Amino acid sequence: MPRKIIPILSCLAAVGLVFALSRVSLSKPPGKDRILEAIINSRFVALRGNVHPMVLPENDQGPVEDSFRLENMTLVFKPSPSQQAELASLLDDQQNPHSPNFHQWLTPEQYADRFGMSPSDLEVTTAWLEAQGFTVTHTARSRNWIGFTGTAASVQASFHTEIHRYLVRGQTYYANATEPSVPTALADVVLGIGSLHNYRPKPRSVFRQVLVGPQPDFTSRVSGKNFLAPDDFAIIYDVKALYSSGFDGTGQTIAVMGQTDFAMSDVTTFRSVSGLPVNNPTVMLIPGSSDPGSGSVPDVNEALLDLEWSGAVARNAHILFVNSTNAFTSLQYAVSQDLAPVISISYGTCEPSVSASDLSFVSTIAQQANSQGITIVSASGDQGAADCDYSSSTTPVTVATQGLAIDVPGDLPYVTSMGGTEFNDVPPGSYWLPATGTSDVSPSALSYIPEIVWNDTSVANGLLSGGGGVSAVIPKPSWQAGTGVPADGRRDVPDISLNASPMHDGYLVCSQGACLNGFRNTNAGQSLTAAGGTSAGAPTFAGIVALINQKMGSRQGNVNPRLYALAASSPSAFHDVISGNNIVPCQAGSTNCPASPPLQFGYTAGVGYDLASGLGSIDAFNLVTAWSAANTGNLPAPTLTAPANGATGVAVPVAFSWSAVTGNAGYRIMVATSPGILPTSPSVATCGACTIVDTASAATYTSAAGVLAGSTLYYWQVQAIEPSSSSGAAAWSSVFIFNTIGPDFSLGAAPTTLTMAPGSSATSILTLTPINGLTPAGVTFTCSVAAALAGVTCAVGSFNASNAATVTITASSTALTLPMGPYINRFRGWLLTILILGVAFLLLIFLLKSRLARVPSGAFVFRQVTLAAILAGLLAASLSCGGGSSGGGGGITPPPPESGIVTVRGTSPSTNHSVSITVNVT
Repeated sequence: MPRKIIPILSCLAAVGLVFALSRVSLSKPPGKDRILEAIINSRFVALRGNVHPMVLPENDQGPVEDSFRLENMTLVFKPSPSQQAELASLLDDQQNPHSPNFHQWLTPEQYADRFGMSPSDLEVTTAWLEAQGFTVTHTARSRNWIGFTGTAASVQASFHTEIHRYLVRGQTYYANATEPSVPTALADVVLGIGSLHNYRPKPRSVFRQVLVGPQPDFTSRVSGKNFLAPDDFAIIYDVKALYSSGFDGTGQTIAVMGQTDFAMSDVTTFRSVSGLPVNNPTVMLIPGSSDPGSGSVPDVNEALLDLEWSGAVARNAHILFVNSTNAFTSLQYAVSQDLAPVISISYGTCEPSVSASDLSFVSTIAQQANSQGITIVSASGDQGAADCDYSSSTTPVTVATQGLAIDVPGDLPYVTSMGGTEFNDVPPGSYWLPATGTSDVSPSALSYIPEIVWNDTSVANGLLSGGGGVSAVIPKPSWQAGTGVPADGRRDVPDISLNASPMHDGYLVCSQGACLNGFRNTNAGQSLTAAGGTSAGAPTFAGIVALINQKMGSRQGNVNPRLYALAASSPSAFHDVISGNNIVPCQAGSTNCPASPPLQFGYTAGVGYDLASGLGSIDAFNLVTAWSAANTGNLPAPTLTAPANGATGVAVPVAFSWSAVTGNAGYRIMVATSPGILPTSPSVATCGACTIVDTASAATYTSAAGVLAGSTLYYWQVQAIEPSSSSGAAAWSSVFIFNTIGPDFSLGAAPTTLTMAPGSSATSILTLTPINGLTPAGVTFTCSVAAALAGVTCAVGSFNASNAATVTITASSTALTLPMGPYINRFRGWLLTILILGVAFLLLIFLLKSRLARVPSGAFVFRQVTLAAILAGLLAASLSCGGGSSGGGGGITPPPPESGIVTVRGTSPSTNHSVSITVNVT
């Protein structure tokens, strides 16, 4: 080899090695592409569940102008079934101390790689949105949504829905008038389109100005009544002992969700007059959102209550205010950016007023938050059991007309829902220091004060009580179990409660520049601003979760499973609220209202859990102490074996098996069509959407006939049942998925060959063998006959009890009359004679006409006619010679037999099968 070639080859080899190594380091992009065709604007599929419930003909004020601008729209992607199953399993494992995934939280990027769209799919979708004239403002780090803005004209052209204005209870909103559509390439990956409407969630706080007078409620030097300053809360709920132990929120962050601007001076003043260290919150306006301004007084009051009191409990925590024009949009961004390990949201809306798509999206956000170790704390609402009967700031609703309802997002299992209590401080001298001289006394609380369910409902106040009740759509999570938990198969709220009455010992707040002399205003009455509502519970408990995180040294994610487990094992961490109710009056004839007096509905407190106060309130020091203690009980999760994860073609009934767990008192298996409801309830009676089996047998189970359907994707998991001596709850297995075989059948025929003469019939017995419960009644039968079998027909009779039917095949008397083609000798006697004579006659006419025109000679004509006659005779003679039967005389040759296939086909809604019968006609 020439020497000059060697360096060149070495160089090429080095380049090749570098390229190869670069290919290894740039391994396959995370996520599997799910958009498998070009996004074409000529084919669209409607997205169901994307119309807001307020979109009614009677509310419609007509379309907005084409130039109308919509902000913070979101194209939301849904996880694939396998991704959803994996996520459900991960969320369980992250709260299972025996799992290697226990508290192994994800980053948004890790979430994207496992549960989001592929980078390629995101790029393709982004390009399509921009091609439609939209401005893409944000792409989630988790790759499960894209934020964009645009005009109503672009929305109509791209999503095939108009944006209209709607008048609802005196307020004007905009919303999409019909279900939006997306190109077919996106139909299987898009969950919905967020923010096509501006119906915002409502603040769940209640504010009042307290003047001199006999208010039934800080021990005030003016009225002698009591209010909550930060130190009072710390004494009543035993947070002060945590401060003494060094846990004050240092190093922790709480994100407060908002939809308004506010005056920072109010927060600064509140912290100053409360004796708290200087620690102002940080404000973040999310990308793509207009500044919402501070035009709404209820929103401003809500923001200040949340900011002041989350920081009042976690005194040295960093408070981050995430702001936009919609608190749910703020929540979406906070989770996507992983802004804080604790989120407080005191905004909500009732379940019936949320579209299916919006609820699914909020649920997806909350699941992602939990997977990242984020705890979400939410208010349960302030209208008692009638969450949809929302009072405006000027017109209170005094009688419920909308029926029983609970609040979103507190209805989600991934969110801690806060209910409301009020202090039963009679006589007051036992619980509060009295006012002395001309000074307010703060702190004035002496100890924990017994609580009852908050209910200030009256004609003057309107419906004013802690939210609580049963979800209409969310199944009960497995951890929601214990004394008093209803066997209703649905998510119950609230989870826990804290003081919420603005009328009795309300929270002191600095708002709208009112704190000019301590907490007091400088007006003639030296008024105080007192707040309440379940909105107060969300930021204060968020502060306590921040203290738990500080104590544990890590995030806790969804705290609900631990709360319910501790309620059973460490009751000293809770104050069981056993008195009071959240009952409100209702209008006769309205939804859920009784047919006879008293015309009211709601729930009453009781021992253990109840729908008015949840698990009760908390003792913060005992709760944090118990939180860090080792779990008791808690058997490990079984390992699933059969059917294998992702199995296809599993026959029903289905045989399940898993690894044995030592020390169990049986097993619980759950099978469902959606991973979102796994695990559901520990009782058979409480589950309407999944199969629950409690069995004391070995680690196997075979489903009963008819329980599981064919052609269905199922999710399943198993839990070992704890013995009665255990105080814990066993861990659930991971979630497996499998497909069942659909209803099917097979066909057979006997005999499969039939021979018959023309004009006769023959039969064969058709037998159907059902598979997975299919019967002949669900099958349609047809016969088809091969072209070679002319004049042959078939018919299928009725099936008997043995699933057999007679197939009758009939050959007509002319069955052997086939088309001319290669069998022309059968017809030559007459047919060919007629044809050839006709041709000869036409030829004769042609010759005569041609010749006579040129040579009109009689002799010539005679010769031509004679020639034609001789030609015709020769042709006719040829018909009687050769090719005929040896029987002589040019008779008809006996036809050969016919042979062909008759096909009998059975068709069901899910499949079809056929059987062939050979037929000979002789």
